[in-house]
Amino acid sequence: MANITIPKKLDPIVQAFFAESPKAAKNLIIQAAKAIYGAEEERDHLTYSMKRQHVITDEDIEDICAFMQSIKPLDILEAIIAAQITVTHMLGMRKFASGITEDQRLGLKMIQFSSDSMGKLQKKRSGGMQSITINHNYNGTQQVIPTIPMEICC
Repeated sequence: MANITIPKKLDPIVQAFFAESPKAAKNLIIQAAKAIYGAEEERDHLTYSMKRQHVITDEDIEDICAFMQSIKPLDILEAIIAAQITVTHMLGMRKFASGITEDQRLGLKMIQFSSDSMGKLQKKRSGGMQSITINHNYNGTQQVIPTIPMEICC
């Protein structure tokens, strides 16, 4: 497999999938949230405050950790896909909960993207096959070319 470059903002989340302890994973997730939201370093024992009114509580961090643990990536490529799923889901839920209609539409699209990406990850894991049938109409007579199985990467 070719060398894969992990996007800088996704790197802490990718690392969190392979962290040695839940505490290390939690610290990486907090670091990722700061990178995603653009952090201002305000913290008390219960809340991590981010600029632009984004607040991530310990409960949110625990939910994100549980969500990430349910994905269980098998390799670095799956970890990158899983990180994208996590980030789009997290941001989508935040936008969807907003009172602004445009933000809610964007949030719904992000949640749909996250769901579609999860399906593609499942297809990759199961060695999903796609069949293509070609119908060719030549001089008014239709010919069906046999199904061609194709392996789907992602």
